[in-house]
Amino acid sequence: MEALRLRYVADSSVWISLHKGLILDHFFHLMWVGILPDLVLEELIEPSGKEIESRGVMRTILTGLELQEVTRLATLYLDTSLEDLSALVLTKRENAILLTDDRSLREAATEEGIETHGTLWIVDRLVENHFLSKAQAAEALQHMVDHGRRLPVGEVQSRLQKWK
Repeated sequence: MEALRLRYVADSSVWISLHKGLILDHFFHLMWVGILPDLVLEELIEPSGKEIESRGVMRTILTGLELQEVTRLATLYLDTSLEDLSALVLTKRENAILLTDDRSLREAATEEGIETHGTLWIVDRLVENHFLSKAQAAEALQHMVDHGRRLPVGEVQSRLQKWK
């Protein structure tokens, strides 16, 4: 899929993790096509939605029908924010993958048949494509953990042991 310029929608959790790991710049070396709903871009503070947009991620406004779908999904997935559900609806429309570290959004996406991946998967792709060395990846993961990012502890520890 990467050879075809992978298309993704990402929620705020991923952007914050990449930022806290000091690897946001590295992420954009992957040259994937990013599409984000305006609701997600507007909720971002650090990094800002404007910064993400300036990197070539496309801002998209959901249609009225799509907003109705967000509202419908909100009655099914009570622990998932409207911003996150807007990302889910956009992922469906764009036939993209959803990048998220949010457990409730991942569960909703799985229920809806949407392929999801998180920050650890992204870091793996950065290492595989030689945009990060293993040592840099380990350092980035440690930064994320040190800054309170909620990532699967066992998977983080496994990678730290393998990459250090």
